[in-house]
Amino acid sequence: MPNRPPVGCRQSLAALDRPQGENPLTPRSRFCLADKTGPCHFFSMKQGKDPLPEFHPQTVLRDWGNGEGFRLADALTGVCVFGATGSGKTSGPAKHLAYGYLAAGFGGLVLCAKKEERRQWEHWAAECGRTDDLVIVDASGRNRFNFLNWEASRPEAGGGLTINIVNLLDEIAVAISGGSGAAEGGGGSNKFWEDALHHMNTNLVDLPLFAGLEISLPLLRDIVTTAPYSQEQMAAA
Repeated sequence: MPNRPPVGCRQSLAALDRPQGENPLTPRSRFCLADKTGPCHFFSMKQGKDPLPEFHPQTVLRDWGNGEGFRLADALTGVCVFGATGSGKTSGPAKHLAYGYLAAGFGGLVLCAKKEERRQWEHWAAECGRTDDLVIVDASGRNRFNFLNWEASRPEAGGGLTINIVNLLDEIAVAISGGSGAAEGGGGSNKFWEDALHHMNTNLVDLPLFAGLEISLPLLRDIVTTAPYSQEQMAAA
């Protein structure tokens, strides 16, 4: 794990423990936070004295140098960045926060919609000393995730149900087709073929589940390509 950046903390006057009747606007010199004490003002990352516990909500990920900062608690609430194409959303706020996450030892899932995004994140990880932590899932197959078996073996409610596994396959089929079925509200000329595919997927998923096999896309493909196409082939099998 790379070295964590120095951290700071800030406590507002309203949150201080004050004696009864004391003016809340009167400055106080000390505060207590997670059994750590320090002056009652913002510490920048360079000025920090006592590090907070690992992954403390008040850990400063990005120090903005004006008495404010982006903290771990802020990262848990989500970030939305608005801007026109080419306005610098990725090279500005996204990079700024990504470096903070990487330097703090965060893990996460990055979905790359553009080819250059992978190289971009590889560069960012290298800059923060996190290259060895990268696990890249791509068409090479070096790293894989069997999402069908994950859904089939999921212990939570609904896990392992054929209908939920088939819904995954249906969603992928819609995405591959460009969403034509969804655009037509489930009807139109594609309705017959969509229903036929759904029916076939249901049977495909049931077969390995009943047999106790690990479900996967290659297995489903093999079932389809080796299935008999006539009564004669059925009899021969």
